[in-house]
Amino acid sequence: MFHSPHGPALGWMLVGVLIVFAPWLSERVRLPGVIGLLVGGALIGAHGLDLISNPAVLQSVGSFGLLYLMFLAGLELDLGAFAALRRVALGFGLLTFALPLLAGFAVAWWAGYSLTAAVLIGSFWASHTLVTYPEFRRRGKAGNRAVAATVGATIITDTLALIVLAVIAGLQTGSRPGAVLAFQILAGLGILVVYSLWVLPRIARLVFRSVGQEAVARFVFTAAAFASAALLAEVVGIEGIVGAFFAGLGINRLVPAASALMERVEFVGSAIFVPAFLVWVGTLVDPVLLASLATLRLAGLFLAALIIGKAAAALIAGALFRMRTVETAAMFSLSLPQAAATLAATVVGSDLGLYGADVVNAVIVVIVVSILISSILAGRYAPRLAAPTVDTPDIGSAVILPLSADRESGAVAALSARLAANSQGLVVPLRIVLDRADTTHVPQARATLADAAAGLAKLGVETRPVLRVDRTAAAALQSESIEQQASLVILDAEDALLEPADAAELIRAAAVPTAILAGGTHDGYRRVLVVLDKVDLERYSAAASAAVRIGARCATRDTPAVVITPTDGRDWALKTANASKITVTPTREQRFMAARKHLQPGDLLIVTGRRAKPTDRAAHRLTETASVLTVHAPTTGAGTTATAVPARIAVGRLS
Repeated sequence: MFHSPHGPALGWMLVGVLIVFAPWLSERVRLPGVIGLLVGGALIGAHGLDLISNPAVLQSVGSFGLLYLMFLAGLELDLGAFAALRRVALGFGLLTFALPLLAGFAVAWWAGYSLTAAVLIGSFWASHTLVTYPEFRRRGKAGNRAVAATVGATIITDTLALIVLAVIAGLQTGSRPGAVLAFQILAGLGILVVYSLWVLPRIARLVFRSVGQEAVARFVFTAAAFASAALLAEVVGIEGIVGAFFAGLGINRLVPAASALMERVEFVGSAIFVPAFLVWVGTLVDPVLLASLATLRLAGLFLAALIIGKAAAALIAGALFRMRTVETAAMFSLSLPQAAATLAATVVGSDLGLYGADVVNAVIVVIVVSILISSILAGRYAPRLAAPTVDTPDIGSAVILPLSADRESGAVAALSARLAANSQGLVVPLRIVLDRADTTHVPQARATLADAAAGLAKLGVETRPVLRVDRTAAAALQSESIEQQASLVILDAEDALLEPADAAELIRAAAVPTAILAGGTHDGYRRVLVVLDKVDLERYSAAASAAVRIGARCATRDTPAVVITPTDGRDWALKTANASKITVTPTREQRFMAARKHLQPGDLLIVTGRRAKPTDRAAHRLTETASVLTVHAPTTGAGTTATAVPARIAVGRLS
């Protein structure tokens, strides 16, 4: 009457139970959750209770989980921080490739393996897999310089290890010279880079604009995008994890860290695919191998070479780049784990007859032990690692766009979208309904939000629409700017929210800079002009800094940004805008005279607001010629602009 459970339902139930309870039980005995997943996989695997009727299904899901993990690493990488750390990533990547390779080669050569086999075995330990990266990401340390540099080093180690494998395979089979195969891999890497970093982002931008805010379509396309890059990598002879990582880099700027799409991508990966990968690795463990002295001896030698090589690389890199001890330990824990690339090279070497089953078994033991050790180290050092510090948040990372029912938001929305798109950020359309208003306004407010979100989606920007019911517009704006971790508020000068009686209160309420656009246009701008004078630099430096950063983020290839500033403000302006996006023109003229002299039709003029008023009077007279954006900084009191006061501190001082 009853039948024994079997089939995919049983397998998924077991994996689901392990994903939920194994990390929890592991953490109860003060071990990282990763260890619980590995032990659980060994328990249900073919060498344990053999409860998985179709291991190929779990292997497929686990392999996809590894691709997902590498894609997340590329997607979450702070490209600005990575650009600043490229020397560290390159230096550590070369060290953590070369030193373990030499150590592994020495051990294999001493153990009596041939020259070719010894080089291949050494290359096993030259690569690494970011198995413990989720632990650092979970604790908010993904942007730390040690973590970002190690993530960047992954692409170097895995690519070089695959080149070594290709050369040895070519020499062993004699079908093609190793140099030819190495050249083919480099050519394939070039093809992959062009596809992932140039073609894929353009396709993604078109798709996102077409599907709008459709959550399912956006997520499915994202998954298909990194799968396509992984597939292309395999076609050109490169490990799929390299393609997945490049795909993450390619669409990095199209998926803001605070967006709903990023939340879904992280959730699915953390809930299913990445844990399933760790369970699958656990199923590879054969406890019987642990009873074999020959396997344990060889695994011990390999493990020693791996640990010595990776530790030496981390220590040398830490000394060269002046890393703290905890950062060096984090680099070591991230670069120690072995998985996909190591397994692939091991199987290829065995098929070529370079060694027997003893090496394959020893490598599997090393893979499991390396993950265990790195998990323990990550659990210890990730909490102690300093979180990445951001002195000044990107001005377009989260732009709040208040909306009115009686006015179109086209020009302000276009400017908001440009800032967010150039900052890898998102726009927060905000519809405020006062609690004294008739509740029949709520459906109309929702419709306004939906229209705004649809319009912003066509501009290719992520949105997070918000409906806020509050006693005053100022209270609503203050609450949302804090809750949304906003970087900027943009308002229309003709908006009903900026009635004279409420304007000062509204500007003061925002916990972040407020920009007010007058005379805007839907069609973009010919040029962005930021005009400052000595008073801006001395008394309103926070507003001036925001104005320069807005100008730099508005700049594109077709829309240059020019900052007109006193001579002694030149270096300050270049530093504020990171120097690459703007041209600085020194002047001795007063602000209004300088603006009138340099302004041309079609320009966007950006100035500071020196009082809690919607717009600068002198600049407002120029709106017949150009659009004017008046920037106000967070305030500490009526009429006094805070100079370089961090937003979170300024919030607590609002009157």
